Order: sequence, then C-alpha cells, then structure tokens
Amino acid sequence: MSTYIGFLYKEIIEGLRTKKFLIISVGFIFFALADPVLLKLTPEILKSQAKGMDFSKWIDISQKAAILKFTDDLYQIVSLIIVLTLVGIISSEIKNKTFVFPFSVGSKINGIVLSKFTVYSIFIIVLTQISIYINFVYSKLIFEDSNFYFLHVVRIGIFYGVFFVFLVSLIILFSSFLKNSIVSALCVLGIVYIMPILNNFSDIGKYLPGNVLSIAKKYNNSISKTDIISLTIIFVLIIIFNYVAYRNLSDVEL
Repeated sequence: MSTYIGFLYKEIIEGLRTKKFLIISVGFIFFALADPVLLKLTPEILKSQAKGMDFSKWIDISQKAAILKFTDDLYQIVSLIIVLTLVGIISSEIKNKTFVFPFSVGSKINGIVLSKFTVYSIFIIVLTQISIYINFVYSKLIFEDSNFYFLHVVRIGIFYGVFFVFLVSLIILFSSFLKNSIVSALCVLGIVYIMPILNNFSDIGKYLPGNVLSIAKKYNNSISKTDIISLTIIFVLIIIFNYVAYRNLSDVEL
C-alpha cells in the first residue's frame, strides 16, 4: 500500500513535470471547442470552393452533429495523442533504470503498475466528462436547433471514459513488454483502429471493447444485454492487461 500511495504522488508530479497532463488536456479541449465552429463554417467553406453552391441542405448542421463529430475526433485523434504521450509510461523507466532505486528500498511492482493506471485513468475520465460538457455547452450556443439532452452527454462521457481506461491499460501492457516506444505505439494503435473494422465483418465485434463507442452514441439511455456483455468484457480485459503487465515486470531484469 505504501508503494501505491508513494507512486501515486510520484506519477502526478511526473505527469506535471513532463507536461503529459497538459498535452492530453489540450487535445481534448481543442477539439471540444473547434469542432462546433468548423461544422458551422463548413457550408460557407464548401460554397466558396464550389462556385456558390449551397451545401447546407446536404450537411447536418446541428448541435447533435457537432457532438457526434467531437466523439469521432475523440476516437480518431485524441486516442492517438494519448498513445503517443503515454507510450513510454513503463518502458522508458526500464530503459533509464529509474525503477532500480524504488526496488532497492522494497517497493512493490504491483503498486507501481496500479499507481500509473490509477493516475492516468482518473485524469482521462474526468477530462473526458469536462470536454464533452464543454462541447455540449459551446455547440448549444452556436446552433439554434439545440436538441441534444444533458443525459446523452453524460452517457457519452461515461462510455468514452471507459474506452480510454481500456486504452491506458493497453498502453501499460505493451509498454511493459516492448522497450521500443515506436513499436509499442504502433501495436496499440493497430489494435485500437482495427476494432471498428471487426465490428463490421464479424458478429463477435459487438462484444469487443470498441463497441462501447457505439453504445455511447445511442440516442436513448437504454442498455441491452449485448451492451452489458461488452462492458463486462472490457472491464475483464482491463484487469487482465494490468495483471499481465505486473507479472511481466516481475520477471524482467531491471
């Protein structure tokens, strides 16, 4: 427990010192503010490029569209930012031998892994909720036909938060196995970006972690049996990934 508490504090200080918190925050907040504006300007931009043609009839220009555009950017771009920012969360410490001193004074590997997971998971969950709420309020100010309800925003924030927690555990897993950060990042991103493809080509896809993003976008608050199974699987995978990372670090010569 003392290792866990000590490394919680260490990870917070390290995240502030290396600007990890700042980089990830900028990614979330930038798209939360930029997407409604870009969507509002899209018809005018296309009109200027297409000899005055009016594209507003073919493009959904609404608060709902702005929020859904933001969720797409959360998955496609913010996920990339998180991976590139946190990809060396364990491998860099192994490479720089910063684990040697903690272990020499009796620190436990499970406390180290759990502290890293806790700090960044809580941070990203809170940031996801804040950014989606910012996007909701800002898009409501820009678009007159505001028809998106706050409960829908909360739902999106919760499920996207769960997905990002899964992403953090996946990063920790590969970072514990691979010393090369680039290779680790490519592996994580490959898994993350292939999940929607599996959803389209296999029935098993609806049970994969990526399905929580589809659940989040439902315009009602109901949760089906399939959704519950999908959520259960993602939580089980999070536990497994962290445990495997811990077991692997126990066998690594530091």
